[in-house]
Amino acid sequence: MSSTCWRRRTQATRRGIALGAALWLGGCTLGPNYQRPATAEGGVWHEPLAGGLSSAPPDREALASWWRQLGDPLLDDLVARAVAGNLDVRVALERVRASRAQRQIAKSELFPSIRGRLVLSPNKPRTSDSKESTGLQARWTPDLFGGLRRALEAAREDLGASEEELRDALVGVAAEVASNYVALRALQARIALADQNIAAQAETAQIANWRAQAGLTTELDVDRAEGAVDQTQSQLPALRSELEQTKNRLAILVGEPPGSLDARLDERAPIPTAPAEIAVGIPAQTLLQRPDVRRAERQLAAETARIGVAKAARYPTVSISGAIGTYAISPEPIASLSAAAAAEVGQVIFDYGANKARVRAQKAARAGALAHFQQTALAALEDVEDGIVAFTGEQDRRRKLAEATDSAERAALLSRDNYASGLVDFQVVLDAERSLYSLQEQLVGSEQLVASDLVRLYRSLGGGWTPEAT
Repeated sequence: MSSTCWRRRTQATRRGIALGAALWLGGCTLGPNYQRPATAEGGVWHEPLAGGLSSAPPDREALASWWRQLGDPLLDDLVARAVAGNLDVRVALERVRASRAQRQIAKSELFPSIRGRLVLSPNKPRTSDSKESTGLQARWTPDLFGGLRRALEAAREDLGASEEELRDALVGVAAEVASNYVALRALQARIALADQNIAAQAETAQIANWRAQAGLTTELDVDRAEGAVDQTQSQLPALRSELEQTKNRLAILVGEPPGSLDARLDERAPIPTAPAEIAVGIPAQTLLQRPDVRRAERQLAAETARIGVAKAARYPTVSISGAIGTYAISPEPIASLSAAAAAEVGQVIFDYGANKARVRAQKAARAGALAHFQQTALAALEDVEDGIVAFTGEQDRRRKLAEATDSAERAALLSRDNYASGLVDFQVVLDAERSLYSLQEQLVGSEQLVASDLVRLYRSLGGGWTPEAT
């Protein structure tokens, strides 16, 4: 190829690239820009704050590790192990990595692609017509109407949604570990309570047996006393079975086989208690903190961006391509250099309304995403309101049950002493002991509910994640 021809082709290639750059830089971006929709939260919570709750803004670091406020080192360790080993969290993490790759793919569409080429002659003796060539091929589609930029915007929002999904998984796994841990300690307390009552009822049965042997009562009292012991003992297998299942559930939550935590969980410990003061903030802060609300908003932003992608498909596309390379004719060591450039313009002329339908479909998808965001925000506010009323109400119930249990314990001791002295019938003792055991079980259940409601409240506030988690 002559040097003059080579210069002309090079100049044509440069002019084509310059034209494409001008079109890209001067191109428009179709479709609406995302704006955060208004939400219906008020300035204060509908439910009154009591029981140590306040509307003070929660500390971000304290909310991110709220379980530490329960003062249980074993619970702290279990949550840390779950964050590191839970398989649901791992699945969400891989989705984040996949979304990052998709964002990179969308970003690459804005830039030229360059391919190398090496062409060799077939495997045969070298003759005068054998050819070998090498070269580079480039292709670029300027983003004239913003379709590629909107696609990149949608990919960024998809990545944001997947990151919020990971944070939501962290919130969920921390709350589930804490709830199961509270249930475990409550089951241990109920088993210990049952053993304690079996011992007390056995002592009462012994008193009835002594009185029967002395002729002071009938065998009916003995049978009823022993029946009360058997009834309490019959509850133990179910409690122990539920306890083992809870241990297995905790092991799965931390990503380990069932039974792997038994050695650490067998030692009895009290049910975790709530801190004296808990800051819940205001509704607007909760919506900004909750990962499920944040994810729904990112999904809405992605669907908004895809409207621009659908609209851009209705307009012309321009592709600029170029190639530069050499070829040699063997066995002569003669090489030639060649270059070429071309531009291609494409436009859909007739598609029976398909592109318009795609725009309508995408607008409908955005409307659906908006409704989902609004519903998620309302559900988040409902979660907190329900959590507040459940936590404060259960605290009141626990106080009343504690007072009633103290009175029932005194009544049971007095009735047993009076029965031993022959002052009351055995039915009085039996009723007093049943009432005491029932109240003791209710008190343990209420202590469990207070702790569980606190976990639920922290979860509803979106506690359990930090930006560094993703």
